[in-house]
Amino acid sequence: MDEAVKNPHDVAIKDANGRLTYGDLAVKVNSLASGIQSQLRPGSPVAVLCEPTACWVISMLATIRSGCIYIPLDDKLPDERLKVILDAAAPIISVTDIPDTTEKTTAANLERVDKTTFVLFTSGSTGTPKGIRLSSRGIINYLATKSSKLSLGREVVLQQSALGFDMSLAQAFMALVLSGTLVKVPSVNRGDPFTLRRLMADEGVTFTLGTPTEYLMLIRHGGQTVESMHSWRNATSAGEAITPQLKAALKTLQHPPTLTDCYGPTEISCCVTMNTIDLENDGHDSVHSSGLVGEICVGGVGVGLSYLDEQSSSQKFVPNPFAMAEHTATGWTTMYRTGDKGLIHADGGLQFMGRMDGDTTVELRGLRVDLDDVANVMLQQSKGALEDVVVTVRGDPAFLVAHVVLNPGTSMDASKLQELASALPLPQYMRPATIIPLEKLPLSSSGKVDRRAIAALLLPTSPASSGPSKAASDRKPTLVEGELRLIWHSVLSQAGLVNPARLEPDTDFFHVGGNSLLLVRLRSAVEISMGGTLPLSDMYRSSTLAGMAGLVAQQKSSDYVREVINWEAETGVPSSINLAYSRQAITVKTHTGLEILMTGSTLFFGKQILQSVLSRPSIARIHCIAVDLDSEASYLKVNRATVYPGSLSEPMLGVKRETHQYLQDTVDTIILAGSQGHCLNNYSTLRAPNVESTRQMGLFAVARRIPIHYILSNRVTLLGSSADAALSPVSVKYHQPPTDGSEGFTAAKWTGEVFLEKLSEVAVVNAERSLPISIHRHCAIVGDEAPIEDALNALLRYSKLINAVPRVSSLNVGGYFDFLPVTDVADSFIDFIVFSQGTHSGVTFKHYSSGVKVPPAEFASYMQKTYGDEFRELDLYDWIEEARREGVEELIVLYLQAIVEKGERIAFPYMGRASVQEDF
Repeated sequence: MDEAVKNPHDVAIKDANGRLTYGDLAVKVNSLASGIQSQLRPGSPVAVLCEPTACWVISMLATIRSGCIYIPLDDKLPDERLKVILDAAAPIISVTDIPDTTEKTTAANLERVDKTTFVLFTSGSTGTPKGIRLSSRGIINYLATKSSKLSLGREVVLQQSALGFDMSLAQAFMALVLSGTLVKVPSVNRGDPFTLRRLMADEGVTFTLGTPTEYLMLIRHGGQTVESMHSWRNATSAGEAITPQLKAALKTLQHPPTLTDCYGPTEISCCVTMNTIDLENDGHDSVHSSGLVGEICVGGVGVGLSYLDEQSSSQKFVPNPFAMAEHTATGWTTMYRTGDKGLIHADGGLQFMGRMDGDTTVELRGLRVDLDDVANVMLQQSKGALEDVVVTVRGDPAFLVAHVVLNPGTSMDASKLQELASALPLPQYMRPATIIPLEKLPLSSSGKVDRRAIAALLLPTSPASSGPSKAASDRKPTLVEGELRLIWHSVLSQAGLVNPARLEPDTDFFHVGGNSLLLVRLRSAVEISMGGTLPLSDMYRSSTLAGMAGLVAQQKSSDYVREVINWEAETGVPSSINLAYSRQAITVKTHTGLEILMTGSTLFFGKQILQSVLSRPSIARIHCIAVDLDSEASYLKVNRATVYPGSLSEPMLGVKRETHQYLQDTVDTIILAGSQGHCLNNYSTLRAPNVESTRQMGLFAVARRIPIHYILSNRVTLLGSSADAALSPVSVKYHQPPTDGSEGFTAAKWTGEVFLEKLSEVAVVNAERSLPISIHRHCAIVGDEAPIEDALNALLRYSKLINAVPRVSSLNVGGYFDFLPVTDVADSFIDFIVFSQGTHSGVTFKHYSSGVKVPPAEFASYMQKTYGDEFRELDLYDWIEEARREGVEELIVLYLQAIVEKGERIAFPYMGRASVQEDF
């Protein structure tokens, strides 16, 4: 309240309802404190259940000023969990709202700094949350230490953490104690990185405290404004270990904040160590082998007072045998045993190494979870159906998996087990993503349950399913559901939830392993693939496949404006562009020591191109740009390959300005293999990633006339031909796509090709030196690592497995099948690059073909000749049923059905030269 006297008109808190000055805050705190003091004695417990607004801060400060014990409750917890907490805390009163008052009163300050001021609850091993008693003095010590070490002043602090989490205390006091401003995130927007970054930019947030997972979500999925948040100076991280992914993500920002890593469980008043992180360190340091390994124990002023449960307290809060005399004199004689394993180096540095053997407590996205707590709650809720439960952590982002043993005589299929998980009285993050039944749990040689063996069990690639509901199986999915299903599968698979059970229209995202972080990834993926940004709160409410598809369809309908595209304008070269050739620039190399810049290195074809590049000694280095930070390739460790995180949709494809200039001065050729989307997308959805990125790379190449090799869809060759033929290797600029933006993927690739062709032409006119452009169109490429959404590869794979092909009449296809292994195309492509470097100018067109025309009507004969077996012809739906028995992915089935339901004839181009007889 001292700050209210000094600066009463300064803003203390901003929330969804407006702003509150320090003067107004003091009035409201004193008013509520007077009411509490009139009814309670100091030391009485007070529970607070408020929305994350100024009401929460006022209630907390009034409780502390009254000398009472503040017990925050999280309104996101299930009612059963809240009841358990209330029973354990036994508050005398609960605050859920406060009266609006302007009457000035002064309440006595009865704060007891050495007594219990806060009780915070975390997960406990018995199935009951543990209450932790903390004093004000411990929090004051934390604030003084951190503000001094980080040289903090009057900060604008974001408060996005759950109100029952100790981070919420740290965020609030870090703002108010230093006379700053606390920016409270509305409940509906918590966990939404897009909204958080906009709020941070609008309010000029300078200081944040969050988990590494939260920061990754903010940078990866918060939108491009993250780069422009120049006010963001300090990012303090806690709750999880700093990862190489986070460091790499921060390095992509133009002005990254200072990253400080803090360690410490709730029991020691927020944190006990602080370490500023060097982002330039590659993050792959090996664990030091020298030093002392043991349990991390903490003593001093910050140690909590105890648990509410005396038995648990005696095991964890113990006399400190290392207490110095001055600490003993002040009463700081307790040591807390964290259960964490650490290594002390010779220089005194402390390295966190996980949990001690046998400990079941883990940090899940910064929140403490006792795996035995989850298991015990499951046993209780199963009402005797489960005999044993072991819960482990899997995936990235992390999720829980429960392995269970059913009691004899009990039967629970997959749907019943999923119902059990969904009904658990636990927060969403503590519910297992999947429950897997076992006949018995693996045991160690000592006869104990072997948790390591269970954690190493492979997750089922096709979890058991009771099959789709009748309602789901009676109707065919919509096209929007088909597109969305592909995206669901991709997001869930990247997280380690491979091939989820059938994704039916009534499947709930949270019932197949989805969680809040994956929902954020899903929204970003939907935005990229389908266009538009869905409110995260709506996705929570409509969490089934059909529900989310409805949101997308509704947005598409409301945003729909009939598009008439001017293709001349789309492919035009802006007159403002400087097309001059820089004679002072480093000349592009033509033989050895080549440096290549590439997009699309994580895609099916791009991966094989990368391997082919690395096999050529004449190529010194390949620079892979626009690489998704979530992909494995972002951590590629090959001496001759450098990876730059980013995306096709970002300015400069996510490359930092100084790196962009370095690459522009260095590389000798450019491979544009990157793209997003598929044939169901419209052009407007794919304009940014597929067209704008091509324009940027074309302009990137102009000054030094760096050769560009552009890989595109073979379907552009059908724009100016009949359904049974394809254009030869010539320009397609006079054969425009439909002006309504349909066949968006083909239209976007056509636009990129024609823009590059025009850019090369105007470059030679302006500078008498052309920009070498090579247009590469390949036939259908096949391989074992083809993406899940590649229907043609799936058609080949499962036709071989069941010795049957779909009847052409049921597929309604024309043209010719033309297949070539992806390795062959990639090798031919790189051969062309190496041998043509420096030898051609202008625009070159090259096709890649197997040399074998396969009419769809002769597909069965082709398969028989290729594989030596007899192949049957089946109607599409009969083929699907047989392929399902062999494990064909349901999303491929839906994809085929969706394409057929469009009612259009689909043509496949033959990429061989028309003058050569190459019939099958």
